[in-house]
Amino acid sequence: MPRPPLLLISACLLGHAVRYDGGHKFCPRLAALRQVRWLPACPEVLAGFGIPRSPMKLRCKEGVTTVVRCADGLDTTVRLRGACRRIAWDVLAQGVRGAVVKSASPSCAAGGAHLFPEHGGSPRPDGVGLLVQALRGLAPDLPVIDEAAFGDAGQRAAFFRRIGG
Repeated sequence: MPRPPLLLISACLLGHAVRYDGGHKFCPRLAALRQVRWLPACPEVLAGFGIPRSPMKLRCKEGVTTVVRCADGLDTTVRLRGACRRIAWDVLAQGVRGAVVKSASPSCAAGGAHLFPEHGGSPRPDGVGLLVQALRGLAPDLPVIDEAAFGDAGQRAAFFRRIGG
């Protein structure tokens, strides 16, 4: 019998208390899946930001996505991008076939995160987290879905077809 596919997952979705506020976003539907094997990760924890920590947001600076702390605007992009690259290299070396990420997260979002303009103003809803950017840079065809889209039966079925699970 073949082994179930290995998937990267945002650790907070499996109930790991790794979010900025010390909480999690446990998703029972994902945790209950037995036809996959999970490889949980949290880029912000790997980057050494601690728990709890100041929340962060995506900012568009000269056409490039950066990440800044909401409290003081400190640019955390280099540390977070480094952690995301390490995760991407590691999980791809382990043979992940796809990823399920936390929606709206500046580190993990597959799309739809708030992307703030550099000089203030209203955010655009088209931000992509640095982990997904790193994954797409190394493996552009890797299937990625967030937990919100996973709740839709059609999107979930399409994801499973793509990972072969």
